[in-house]
Amino acid sequence: MAFVSRYLSHPDVATEAREILDVLSSIERRVLELLARVPRCEERRHRLAEETGEAWDPTRYERVEARALLRLQHELQQRKLLES
Repeated sequence: MAFVSRYLSHPDVATEAREILDVLSSIERRVLELLARVPRCEERRHRLAEETGEAWDPTRYERVEARALLRLQHELQQRKLLES
């Protein structure tokens, strides 16, 4: 999450970070952005529901969050920015 937090703090100077986050779907990226900024899971789900107009039950949210974190981890490892 430090990677996402750093990118959110300086989005205009982080070209490689933007490229890495661009491999995620828009909803995966939004989930990670909320994860980096909003401590409570319930609040993150509530915000997603407001933004998307869809229900975000805990199971759905957890599945998307886990997938987003896994995809981010994989991309960072591929670029040798994170060790296995």
